[in-house]
Amino acid sequence: MVSLAAAFAPAARAVESSGRFEFAPVVEVPEAGDARRLRAMLGFGTGYDSNPGRADDAARDSDGLVNMAGGVSLIGGNSRLRYSAATEARARRFFDRDDFDFEELVLRGKALFATQRLRLGLGASHALRADPVDVDELFFPLLERSETVLAPEAELTMGGAVLGVGYRSAIADYDKATLSYLDHTDSWTSLDLSWGRAGASRYFVRLETGGVDYDVFDVAHPRVDFDRDRIYAGLRTPTESRQSLELGLGYFAVDGAPSGDDEGLFATVRTTRLFGEGSSALELAYVRDAEASATAEFKTASRVVVRYARKVNMLWNWSAGYRAQFADLTGPDVPAEDSIAYHALDFGVGRALGSPGRWRGRLHAGTRMEFGDDFDRVVLTVGADLVR
Repeated sequence: MVSLAAAFAPAARAVESSGRFEFAPVVEVPEAGDARRLRAMLGFGTGYDSNPGRADDAARDSDGLVNMAGGVSLIGGNSRLRYSAATEARARRFFDRDDFDFEELVLRGKALFATQRLRLGLGASHALRADPVDVDELFFPLLERSETVLAPEAELTMGGAVLGVGYRSAIADYDKATLSYLDHTDSWTSLDLSWGRAGASRYFVRLETGGVDYDVFDVAHPRVDFDRDRIYAGLRTPTESRQSLELGLGYFAVDGAPSGDDEGLFATVRTTRLFGEGSSALELAYVRDAEASATAEFKTASRVVVRYARKVNMLWNWSAGYRAQFADLTGPDVPAEDSIAYHALDFGVGRALGSPGRWRGRLHAGTRMEFGDDFDRVVLTVGADLVR
């Protein structure tokens, strides 16, 4: 999936996976001139999973697996209008444990219109997911759901200052009727003011207000709508530089939750640093915020992502990464604990195949190690990706 991720790296900034593990790099939709670029990817792999259900030691059961992936991305535009669109799908099949088979499909796109003073953007994504991606979802063997995001934005430049207004609505819909109490919409409106010299680092102040609205109320699993506000300030560097950075620090407040209001420190860091004429890259991301929870009234979650990728020569490359999530649960369901932690380590190596301008790809091998409060897991995979 590394080739697919690289092909789709220019994802819409306003449709970042807020509150999820996957943080988009600090990039905008790239300049495409008057041309269009279409890319397609196919991938296949096989491997071993020591614990498909993320169960404790007494209940764990290993199995072999097969991975399949595919996708298409399109980038195009001109000096004023730029756009990107992508679709990607993946599936995992186990040899014996078919109860853990799953498929995921993601559609995403963004259109950006920009003049010297005005910038208008519209980003959207729709995803069908199954494998748990949040710590409070690890209690479910498979959590089938759809996630739809719509995010329009506008910016007005006035001398050295830029005023931005945005809206983001994320709708989560769970497939099983027994999980309808988790269906919700998480939306907020933002006001962003930044200032500084063009092409240099800029300071900003950002205000966001919104909340979480649940579709139904289940007495057995009570979830109540709550409001969430946050204000923070920080620094942003130019996205086209060798080191792109966004650093923010401030305050968040939760109102209307059954267990009482809450408040605390809000922090976010995203940075991408290129080394050696672009032959290697380091990406760091951190966020702490209050969110909806699958096993509590709400949670205050901290997430960390560290990735390093290096191109050794024209053929060989390797990458390593660490992901972690820590959540404090407010009003947790029985038997959930008040806090949950999750860690994952990834390492992979690849060898390029083919030639530029035609079908090209890579052979790859990788390992992932996951650790939770009550489980550990090792996944080994080998495979091949083809990109055109």
